[in-house]
Amino acid sequence: MTRLTCLLALVALQACARDVGVRVEDFRPASHPAGVHVTLRLNPGLVPGNKLAGELLAADAADATLLLDRPLETPEGMHSVVRTPWWMLRSIELAQLGRSVVHSDGSEQDAEKIARLGRLSRYPQGLDEPLAARLLAAYGVAAVYVPGAAATEQ
Repeated sequence: MTRLTCLLALVALQACARDVGVRVEDFRPASHPAGVHVTLRLNPGLVPGNKLAGELLAADAADATLLLDRPLETPEGMHSVVRTPWWMLRSIELAQLGRSVVHSDGSEQDAEKIARLGRLSRYPQGLDEPLAARLLAAYGVAAVYVPGAAATEQ
């Protein structure tokens, strides 16, 4: 009787567990060439609303680079490509992956977490100068904008 009960429980568990979790075809970063969609919550006063949202283009030890959903209007003009140093961030919310708190006291960031973000970006190898220049030209942007600083040339 105990063997039969265990066998039935195992069969029922296997039937239920078949579709548990995210499938590759339902996980947008795995099935599309674009990077994961992120929402960055920034320290107060850097941008209106203290939030930026868009595609994660690259992430490295220094910062995260985004292609914004909507251009950011600043006194310097409209900006669609933004680089945010880690110290500016309070948290990162990744589409289909949840929210990650980022220490914003200027301390060293978790290298493993940054490497994971980099792998989810459009350019996991990073944005070197020639690639960044081609990207900016493709979007008709002259420079990458860094909140709290003047636009910087690539």
